[in-house]
Amino acid sequence: MLTEREAKILNILVEYYINKGEPVGSSFIASRYTEKGKFLSSATIRNIFKKMESKGLIEKTHLSSGRVPTKRGLKIYLENLAEDFKNNTIGFSGNLEYKIDIQKGRDLMTNLETYAEILERETGAVSLLLLPDFFSTKVKRIDFVKLSERKVLAVIVSVNNLFREAIIEMPYSVGYQDLITASNYINVNFSGLTLFEIKKKLLDSIKDGLNQLNDVAKRVVKLAYENIDKIYQEEDGIIIKGLHNILDDRYVKEVRILKTLIENFEKKKNLYHLISSYINQELTVNLDFPAENFSFIISSYSVAGGAKGAFGLVGPLRMNYRKNISIMRQITHSMIEQMFIK
Repeated sequence: MLTEREAKILNILVEYYINKGEPVGSSFIASRYTEKGKFLSSATIRNIFKKMESKGLIEKTHLSSGRVPTKRGLKIYLENLAEDFKNNTIGFSGNLEYKIDIQKGRDLMTNLETYAEILERETGAVSLLLLPDFFSTKVKRIDFVKLSERKVLAVIVSVNNLFREAIIEMPYSVGYQDLITASNYINVNFSGLTLFEIKKKLLDSIKDGLNQLNDVAKRVVKLAYENIDKIYQEEDGIIIKGLHNILDDRYVKEVRILKTLIENFEKKKNLYHLISSYINQELTVNLDFPAENFSFIISSYSVAGGAKGAFGLVGPLRMNYRKNISIMRQITHSMIEQMFIK
């Protein structure tokens, strides 16, 4: 258990290390930390360092008499920092309002991407945008577009004007009117439901016989039911901005680490599952991104209808967490205020 003194010294030490990348000496802490208006001596700080080392919070480097935070110490610092942001005991640093060009009239997708681009630009890290879970988002309409005799494009549009599309291979030739009939049936009966609910109700309708449809339209509806899971592709639900930032040699000095990073970003389905596992948490900082010496921050959001999404940042362990969390929170708050509160 950390004492209040140790927690404050840990904060000073971690933030210096993040900023400079250098071990922190007792004389530096002694010049920055006061109790009741008085500075502590370097000897007192060194004794506190020994206690913090025994708790696994800091460690001595071979090249210097100074200390650096351990992963455990950094984790505790970040847990406390995230809690302070959640409780609004830390104000936002800087002001992004003049940089955020969000227009209410634009579609949700455009605005979300704009926020992700601002996040990447202002932090210098890799920005991730997890789109609202499409399977739990209410659907406005589903349309079928004929591409060829046996290929149909299915387009699903949500109430937030997000969309997904997929090509369905038909086992038989289908006409334009049959596709329109099938679309109208689904939209009249199931508009305003989620994909999960639509799939369940389509199954009930198929069991009841779809009596108001002709044979071809019935087959189209059955194929729609069978292909809903294919239309919802998880890897399409995550967007990556600023991948070029990982090429900065301040972050990656080894080709091996760079290769691992790129492999992780290419596995979009895995990345989707990683970020979405934290979607019910307002703010998360995690030091265990699956690439050596990299971490990630996640800030979740909700859209009309209750579906959730998230903004994410991936950067080096030594990224400026205080600044980057502040930027993410400003973006999340701005999005809620400008687009979703009615």
